Amino acid sequence: MKAFYSTLGWGPWTVYDLESPDHHDIQLQGRDGDFGVRVAICRIGEIAVELSEPLYGDGPQSDFLKQKGGGVHHILVSHKSSGTQAQLQQLNEDIGLPIMAEGSICNKVRYAYMDGSNALGTIIETAVGSLSEQDRLGLPNFRIYPDPEAPQRR
Repeated sequence: MKAFYSTLGWGPWTVYDLESPDHHDIQLQGRDGDFGVRVAICRIGEIAVELSEPLYGDGPQSDFLKQKGGGVHHILVSHKSSGTQAQLQQLNEDIGLPIMAEGSICNKVRYAYMDGSNALGTIIETAVGSLSEQDRLGLPNFRIYPDPEAPQRR
């Protein structure tokens, strides 16, 4: 995140941790699972860039780091700000890739990671729902980078 900010000027970043109980109803390869991840999100025009760091558990991000050592983990191909789990399931069926992991965030967002590594060279994410600013403020370790109150150096 710091490198993207200092090198490319991308920012500000919204940073928070997704952990239980806010990160829930997780399925990993069809089995109940639990993992935590720190995310940092920055909007560059119409594109949102998300950086993720595993915190605990054997989630998709930690598996990716073990296998590849870093890089582009996934591409979000569809995010509907409102919708149902049934709509997400239909979208995933239409795409037709195997689901690696899925879960919910704050009972408001449902997401799925699909294994597109053979067909596309990367993982594909779909999601329905959205978090309000108030929802994000309540997540662990919420912060903005760079700190808007701190003197800025680049």
